Amino acid sequence: MNDSSSDDESVKSTGKKEEFQKGEYMTQAVMQTVAGLNIPVLNAGSLELPDPKFGCSLLFLGSTRSGKTTLVNYFFKRHFQNHISVLMSNSLNSDAYDYLKKKCVTSDFYFPEILKDMYKINHETKNHYEFMTVIDDVPEERRSGDEEAAHDLS
Repeated sequence: MNDSSSDDESVKSTGKKEEFQKGEYMTQAVMQTVAGLNIPVLNAGSLELPDPKFGCSLLFLGSTRSGKTTLVNYFFKRHFQNHISVLMSNSLNSDAYDYLKKKCVTSDFYFPEILKDMYKINHETKNHYEFMTVIDDVPEERRSGDEEAAHDLS
């Protein structure tokens, strides 16, 4: 029996997933040849996020106009609409952010203090609040020396 079926059985018997469940994301992926390389491709709609008490970080890397902001919008609508949300981007005038701008506090400048404040609030309230931060199109020189961003990207 593989881990994912045992997870399914624990959900059926207890009504919830185990606290330290293992994700079998790559078993759901389909191998595709891209630029001569075989890579696993995962359908974003099949991705399950961990229990909210653990939080998560998502990182989308890709070239300009490759669909990163489309994925951010998709995940926001599917998983993060009830979160306290902040959008920091040098490209807030882009139409791609129209939906997020209606739902998030926005800034055209990167403020690492906001991440630190979110951490402090949750540390002091035992993770009572759910935060979501989108950091997009922020030049590296604005992020240099920011330990929190370096932690999030590692």
